[in-house]
Amino acid sequence: MGSERDSAPSIAQLMQNSSRFPTVLRIGMGMHLRDRRESAGLTQQQAGRFLGLSASVISRIEGGDCDRMLDPDEVVTLLQKYGQHDRGVLQQARHLALQANQPGWYHRFGALTPAFQTVFYDLEAAATQVRTYEPQHMPGLLQTPEYASAQTWGALSDAAREENENRIALRVMRGALLTEKQPPMQYWAVMDESIFYRKVGYSSVLAAQFKHLLEISEQPKVTLQVFPRDELLPGQVGAMTILRVPVPAMPDIVYLERIDEAEYIQGAEEGEPHRKMFDWLAAQALTPEKSRDVFRQFYETHRRA
Repeated sequence: MGSERDSAPSIAQLMQNSSRFPTVLRIGMGMHLRDRRESAGLTQQQAGRFLGLSASVISRIEGGDCDRMLDPDEVVTLLQKYGQHDRGVLQQARHLALQANQPGWYHRFGALTPAFQTVFYDLEAAATQVRTYEPQHMPGLLQTPEYASAQTWGALSDAAREENENRIALRVMRGALLTEKQPPMQYWAVMDESIFYRKVGYSSVLAAQFKHLLEISEQPKVTLQVFPRDELLPGQVGAMTILRVPVPAMPDIVYLERIDEAEYIQGAEEGEPHRKMFDWLAAQALTPEKSRDVFRQFYETHRRA
């Protein structure tokens, strides 16, 4: 399922987006600025000269870099240099730049998560569609609080109790996106079967986790598939998440997480290989119905343990 949203969003389209998701606005503004610059036939270095900035800073602005505040004056100046002189549009652009600097819903958890993950949480909360492939871990949106707690303590045995509880609260808030968000998010996860063989907590924790997978898979907007562990993969295929946000003309965003960093692929053409790979994984995985049989088998195994 590829994306046909190949152009940058307009200022009017960004104005329609909820200000609750500043990361979406920041990325959308960056895409719009890049589109206007390229339409004006200017390089990033030439654009930087208007503001006394380097080409690398212009690249960060256009990439939606959340480590740098989006200066409303810089945004307006750049748009003017790119040929935009409509006062109404410029006022809207200034407003959007201010909104893009507001803290997201995840702000109170900022001390617990690195910056690259908080960006993802904002995109995830805004998304109308999320497609994810996970080869090593239970997807965060699918974890029960007990499973998340057992997994967190295993990885962070020296964490303070309060910190651990906050991490679990964050997991719970993310998981609620599948059941409480309006309109509902379309969620599609392909999980490697080897995840289910990992010992996370007691059998009661695992039984509850697989019961949750059975229940959540009944949601009309949720599709869960198991990739058989004996099925061969083409080369090194890592975890990926493809997010679609509610801004017309904004391409799907591909999120690739590493150990201590993440890559966000925003262009439609650049993200196409990852979308094709997800489609291949989904085609090779068990059907949702057969995947539910797998969840049921693991549930029964741990329930009886």
